Amino acid sequence: MNAMAGAALAFDLGPRALIIALVRGMSVAAAFSLLGTLVFAIVLLPMIMPTAPAPVADLHHPVLRRLLWISISVSGSALLAWLVLEAADLAEAESIGQAFATVPKVLLVTVFGHVIALQLLMLAAATLILAGLRQRWGYILAAAFAAILVALEAGHTHALAMHFGPSFLLASQVAHLLAGAVWLGGLLPLLLFVHALPVYSGAKLAWRFSPIGAGCVLALATTASYQGWVLVGGLRGLSTTAYGLMALVKISLFFALLCFAAINRFYFTPALSGGRAEIAKSRIVFSIGVEAGLGLCIVLAAGVLSTLPPGMHMNMEMFRESVRYARLFP
Repeated sequence: MNAMAGAALAFDLGPRALIIALVRGMSVAAAFSLLGTLVFAIVLLPMIMPTAPAPVADLHHPVLRRLLWISISVSGSALLAWLVLEAADLAEAESIGQAFATVPKVLLVTVFGHVIALQLLMLAAATLILAGLRQRWGYILAAAFAAILVALEAGHTHALAMHFGPSFLLASQVAHLLAGAVWLGGLLPLLLFVHALPVYSGAKLAWRFSPIGAGCVLALATTASYQGWVLVGGLRGLSTTAYGLMALVKISLFFALLCFAAINRFYFTPALSGGRAEIAKSRIVFSIGVEAGLGLCIVLAAGVLSTLPPGMHMNMEMFRESVRYARLFP
């Protein structure tokens, strides 16, 4: 009972910390959407162009471009909001003016500020490329910058705070983030195009997405297992710490996501080639939408998880401060 009470106490982040965690989650979700949409456009759309109507399966389709710009806008806004909120928290600011006054110092002297600045730079580079270069190689170059944007998120995690500099844990976190971005970030464009395409082309697109999703799931499961083994603190940490309990929430959401992905792969996608293709199409569109919603919940849960001290440490409050200091200052 005491252990569970301690977990509940450690989970009490307070309103400001919870808002920071959710804003952080939105920045990650938008970065995932940007990279996943670019990979979708580069890898999957060319596979169906011969059988799909030209105005639909096209890199310059208005829906695709709109999704890219929304992802960029949300990512940039969330990163800036996160920067200001962290500055306010660090300075214990009592007004928005004090928070903004602290931002330059955070950018100049903290690890968090350096990583945020690099992320904003990568986002700006991807934006300029997408605005000026609309050929396929421009999308590839933008995807490279978006991948760096996503990978830099590892600089905000426990992996860097615990082992400042390169480590296997940090590499695992980068691989986890990139796999999540390609799979979860690709779900929304998949939904939109399966809905817009004729049934045959939509079925082909869903089939082509499946092996990419399967590879990402394998990478996510492998890296998550390693990170859990390192950070959670065994079965006791999983059930008696706030970090472990939040990890269980994330795992539960992940398994629910896998169930919907399996239904899509083995039931709805084959049904698109059957006699009730239109009904199957509406069902798979709904199911992909649920997948995308679960993916967003997982990313937001991960944002909260990264704010909590890992369960392997017994002195929660002391470790919370040590990780915060290590993450902020070199």
